[in-house]
Amino acid sequence: MHVKHIPCGEYANQSEQNALEFLRQRLNSEAGSDTWFLLTNLLLSLGHESLPEEIDLLAVGPTGVFVVEVKHWDASLLKSTTAEAEKAAERTAMKAKKIAGKLKNVLSFDPGFVQPRLLFTRNDREKHSTPTRRTIEGVPVFGLAEWRELLDLSVLSSTTLTTEQSAQICQLLQPQAALSITGKVRHLMDFANMEKISEDPNGFCRVYRARRRPGMDRVIVHIYDLTAITPLYDLTSGQKTVDPRAIAQREYEVMQRLQKSPWLPHIFDSFQPVPGYPGELYYFSYADTSAVSLQERASDPTWDVSARLFTALQSVRALRDIHQNCDDQDGSMILHRNITPETIRVRSNNEPLLTGLHLARISSQGTISGMVAPEFEGRECYVAPEVRPVGLTGYTVEADIYALCASHRVLFERFLEDPKAQEAWQILNEGMAVDPAQRPDLTTLERKLEALSSGKPDVVSVPVACWDETTVLKFNNRYYRVLSRLGQGAFGTTFKVEEIDHPAERRQLSGPYVAKAITHAEAGRVAAEAYARVRAQTGGPHLAGVLEVAPEWQPDQITVLLKWVPGDPLADLRGLLPLYLEDQGEGSNVESVETQVLQWLYDLCEGLAHLHRAGLVHGDVSPK
Repeated sequence: MHVKHIPCGEYANQSEQNALEFLRQRLNSEAGSDTWFLLTNLLLSLGHESLPEEIDLLAVGPTGVFVVEVKHWDASLLKSTTAEAEKAAERTAMKAKKIAGKLKNVLSFDPGFVQPRLLFTRNDREKHSTPTRRTIEGVPVFGLAEWRELLDLSVLSSTTLTTEQSAQICQLLQPQAALSITGKVRHLMDFANMEKISEDPNGFCRVYRARRRPGMDRVIVHIYDLTAITPLYDLTSGQKTVDPRAIAQREYEVMQRLQKSPWLPHIFDSFQPVPGYPGELYYFSYADTSAVSLQERASDPTWDVSARLFTALQSVRALRDIHQNCDDQDGSMILHRNITPETIRVRSNNEPLLTGLHLARISSQGTISGMVAPEFEGRECYVAPEVRPVGLTGYTVEADIYALCASHRVLFERFLEDPKAQEAWQILNEGMAVDPAQRPDLTTLERKLEALSSGKPDVVSVPVACWDETTVLKFNNRYYRVLSRLGQGAFGTTFKVEEIDHPAERRQLSGPYVAKAITHAEAGRVAAEAYARVRAQTGGPHLAGVLEVAPEWQPDQITVLLKWVPGDPLADLRGLLPLYLEDQGEGSNVESVETQVLQWLYDLCEGLAHLHRAGLVHGDVSPK
């Protein structure tokens, strides 16, 4: 059987941890394809007038739902702890009823009777079934040796839960369990708006695109579930031969080793455990650029051939920079293994940025069985022919070169009447030779493209769609550098920016701010006038501040500069409000949530009333 442990809080004592490890090992050794979910130290509120209590162990699996109270007792202690044992049994029965009540009116299926259990751990060989099962206040008692009876595995149970039903129960009782069970999570720690972009088949590594609080920076987050791979040990030495944590950390070290490259994103969070999941979940994150993809940039007819040649040349240098970063242990080369026109981004200064690094590996590092096996569907034309039938394990330096050349042909396919574009097309075709041995190396590619290039082109004006972290904009005689893209609508795009002293020096003077660029001409003129009208009324309680407005709308320029407002959009809190308020130090029960929401409504009405008294309406109020 497969076992998924979901830690919901800290162990109260070593006995609870030992019981969990004992059950996990025994269930893992059982035959079958079913999954058991073991939630430990699940917080269970018994009402706002009583102290909250925890469930030591909630086991959910094919035979039903079990509320287990773990006690470091044995039969000999019962005589001296009778009163305490009766109280423990009563509490366990009450917790089981509470769980049953939570499930009763929500689930579309019958979870069966929620079973209360007492588990004694002091004597791991002791049994409590002779001649009949010992009970305390109607709650049956089990020893560790009776673990099969504890979970009704030794009898034919009337309750049969599928793995999907068990997962649904866990997510209902512990919303954060979605991360461990399905990877479907929108918020975690300081990460918001999480969207899964990659997952290996058995869930060991999940990769998300997210916003990182408090600055709402765009990041890529790698989360590793160490329980998805069973550690293997050498029977003689006792040392781990397959260590899930070491595998996960090795992937982070690939990113860490590449940090000096100017063509790769920088790390935000180093490799560390997810709070609340010690020994279970680890993560790290790195910046997700706002730069457009090579595919999107190539579609701009105003982007000339000289700039395209420069980008292609720098991309060759960027890949060579990756390959030249070797593993300190054995000198093995790092491979990208995921080069496409979408994973290559183009900055506003025409410099490339290599992204999609969740498949990067050290060339000598074998793929763990079942750990990484993504399909090539949708990107076959960028995958070397020798790699397509064997998968990622067949990737080589030559395969990376093939992908790079195949991706960059999109730059020149519409400009083949230009002699330089035609020659560049031919050079890239050489890098796509069917025989890997016939492909030129990166040094040769660099030399040939360099002979065509005219050097770094001057950047005069950059379309709004191409603004990124390298973009500097002049607005009302001040300079602003783009920090990240915040959002995009039908008429404009918003950016997080900071004021700098000069485009060359780029020393921060103030910020952050929100810059909005309207891309639709007619809407831009109307918006500029609207912001000018409302500016004097903003900046007070519950209204964001309009700081500066362009004298007149101009294309590819900032239209308005707004005050930066930290916080989360209301839309992002849907379904998570109690957890959010708890994180903010507020109460999370029903009364506290209602009080807070009513206060927000009152404050919003006050802000809108201020506008209405000035003869203005907002016109775009929404949860976003």
